[in-house]
Amino acid sequence: MSTDEEKRELEAQQIQAEKDASDHRLLSDIRRDDLDALKALLARKQVEHWFPSAQKALEFIGIALFSFLDRRLKVKVKPNMVANPGAHKFLDKLLKKNGIKIENRSYDEEDQWRNGLYVYKNEELAAFIGHGHRTFRSRLSVHPEYRVITTVET
Repeated sequence: MSTDEEKRELEAQQIQAEKDASDHRLLSDIRRDDLDALKALLARKQVEHWFPSAQKALEFIGIALFSFLDRRLKVKVKPNMVANPGAHKFLDKLLKKNGIKIENRSYDEEDQWRNGLYVYKNEELAAFIGHGHRTFRSRLSVHPEYRVITTVET
């Protein structure tokens, strides 16, 4: 084997070793990176929305998701598309084709603030729409309200 061939072989082995290492990142590293991405996104774009009922908060979450997909990611999804039987298969294909993944996550009590929809575009966190949390707006509030934290402009 010539020197050039040996160098190419060695380079190919190094590239493969780096790829293997990145493919086998520890789950704890992935979780830390994911949490860092969420914190950075919230620091830049966090908006709180308050609603008098869980139903109103849920309606807003749907509107915020469809709005983000339409305005920011340029994917046209209408609410009636989701209501049709078998629509989830069509929607999954459409999102995958556009490099979009949506995850609905729930965490333990101590990390409840992280519960919500995570929208990824090409493996990067593009938006967060929190689940509605029942809480009081202030100590003087008599009735609880539902707070939704999001990074989506509506």
